[in-house]
Amino acid sequence: MVSKTQNGALTWHLIKLPFYQYATFTGRARRAEYWFFVLSMIVIATTVGMFVDLLYYGVD
Repeated sequence: MVSKTQNGALTWHLIKLPFYQYATFTGRARRAEYWFFVLSMIVIATTVGMFVDLLYYGVD
């Protein structure tokens, strides 16, 4: 685990950890890991959706 003195490293660790362990079904995720994962999925889905919408409808 990353120490709390490295604030940026702690945040990055919480964002990337669920992507490495998404198929591990043992144990439990902490609340921060879960919500950072949900937030990152929302950001990725919104970005991809906007890009596909731009490609499909174009810029008018």
